Amino acid sequence: MTVTLDTAIKSATLIKIDEHHANPQKAWVEIGSPAVPSQGELAYLKTMSEVEEEKVDISGRSDEMTVTLQVPPNAAYALRLNLNI
Repeated sequence: MTVTLDTAIKSATLIKIDEHHANPQKAWVEIGSPAVPSQGELAYLKTMSEVEEEKVDISGRSDEMTVTLQVPPNAAYALRLNLNI
């Protein structure tokens, strides 16, 4: 996915939900799929479900900026753009 804007982007951050980010089901399977998780397991699963923001590289001229992302199937990404306006 490529986003091109006709204005300068000050910065960009990305939140990912996919196989490797914010995926408590994968973590649950990795700990043996307990029917009734312990308190420690629940805390771990909660941690594995949290989303994190990461910086995104931006490129382009001062009057046109481009952000390109590779979004895998079955993923949800939220892109936050801070504009120079």
